[in-house]
Amino acid sequence: MTFCVSLSKQRAKFSAAHFTIFDDGSVERLHGHNYAVGVDFYGEQLSNGLLFPFSIAKKHIQCLCDAWDERVLIPSDSVFVQVLTEDGQTLVHLKTSKVNKRYAFPSEDVLVLPITNTSSEELARHFSRLLKEKIAGDLSNVTRFDVHISESPGQSVGVTCDLSESGDSAVIQSI
Repeated sequence: MTFCVSLSKQRAKFSAAHFTIFDDGSVERLHGHNYAVGVDFYGEQLSNGLLFPFSIAKKHIQCLCDAWDERVLIPSDSVFVQVLTEDGQTLVHLKTSKVNKRYAFPSEDVLVLPITNTSSEELARHFSRLLKEKIAGDLSNVTRFDVHISESPGQSVGVTCDLSESGDSAVIQSI
């Protein structure tokens, strides 16, 4: 028997600006979303009738949401993006076959993420990686979890993180 604990509290959200780079070289304009985050945790073993105390997982989810809230999200692993920090400013050069843009943001407003694009798919994958690190050791009965990130009602991306497999390459699957 597998148990599922679903956490999608109203506070589990972040507001952030981003742009998405497409395969044809086009790029969305810089814009923002009020992202909502939900996580489903799965496991077979109970301790004292619980899969885990909800408060532990909620704390980790909220910590990640708070870190991403009110930020401009920039992908550092994109071949189309160069990032430089200078005099308290984060300078972003975005160059594709169709776009050549430069942005300057106060560094305190920017979160540079080790992802290739600031798409919902990449955000969900990176959130899953970070959550996996945070819950390691805290949620020993959890064998996998699904992260759902929604840009708007009815439009979300989910990934599955299998905790029984080691290493990052095997843990993330789109759902």
